[in-house]
Amino acid sequence: MDKFSNHVKNILHGFFLTIGTTIAEPSTILPLIVNYFGGSSLLVGFFAALLRGGAVLIQLFAAFQSQTYALMLPYLRRVFLVRFISRFLIGIAIIVFGTDSPSLTLFSIGLGLFVFSFSAGFGAIYFKDIIGKIFSPKFRGKTMSYRQFFSGLGGLLSGALAGFILHSFEAPYSFGYLFIISAFIMGFGYLSFGSIDEPKKEKVSTKEKSFKEFLHNSLNLLKSDRQLQIQLKTFLLGYGYLISLPFIILHAQEKIG
Repeated sequence: MDKFSNHVKNILHGFFLTIGTTIAEPSTILPLIVNYFGGSSLLVGFFAALLRGGAVLIQLFAAFQSQTYALMLPYLRRVFLVRFISRFLIGIAIIVFGTDSPSLTLFSIGLGLFVFSFSAGFGAIYFKDIIGKIFSPKFRGKTMSYRQFFSGLGGLLSGALAGFILHSFEAPYSFGYLFIISAFIMGFGYLSFGSIDEPKKEKVSTKEKSFKEFLHNSLNLLKSDRQLQIQLKTFLLGYGYLISLPFIILHAQEKIG
C-alpha cells in the first residue's frame, strides 16, 4: 500500500486524461462541433447531457455487478480500451463523413459519445475501488491532491493545444483531429493506470440476489446517511452550471463570430 510507483501512475493518469478529455470538452468545444454540422440546440444539450450524465446512470449497475470481484484492474483495462476506440472512431467518422453526410456524422458522434460515456460508468466504480485498496486513507488525500493539481495543469495545456489544432486545420478536419489526438493522449493515461500494482481483495461483499434488491438497499442507505445526502446535493448544485454552459458558448459564437 502507498507505493510510490502507484502514486506516480495515478498522477500521470489524471494529467493525460484531463488533457485528452478537455481538448474536445463537452461544454465548450463539442457544442461548436455539433452546431457546425447543423445540429439543433436540443441536440447540443442532449450530447452534453449524454457525456456528462451517461456514466452516472450506469454506475449503480456497475457497482452491483462488481461486488464480488477480487481484482478490478482487468475489468478497468477493458473499459480503457473501449473508451480509446470510441473516441478514436469519432474522429475518424468526422473526417470520413464530414459535411458530405452531416446526419451520418452527427449519428456517429452520438453513438461514440454513448459508448464513451456509459463505459465510464463502469470505469468509475473500478477506479474508486482500486484507489481505496492501493492507498491508505491518509496518503489517499495526498495523492489525489497531486492528481488534482496536475490535472489542472493538463487542462491549461489542453486549451492551448485545442486552439492550435483549430487554427492550424480547417473544419471539419480540425474537429476530427481533436478527437483522434485526444484519444492517443488519453491512451498514455490509460497505459499508466493500467499498469498499477493492485492487491487482491481478501474479503468481497455478498452480492444481492437481484439488481432490484440492490437498488432498494442503496435507497435505504441514502435515506439513513445524512452526510451522503449532503454530498449528493453539493455535487448536483456544484455542477449545475454545466447545463447552460454549452448554450452560452453557442451564443458567444454568434455574437463574437
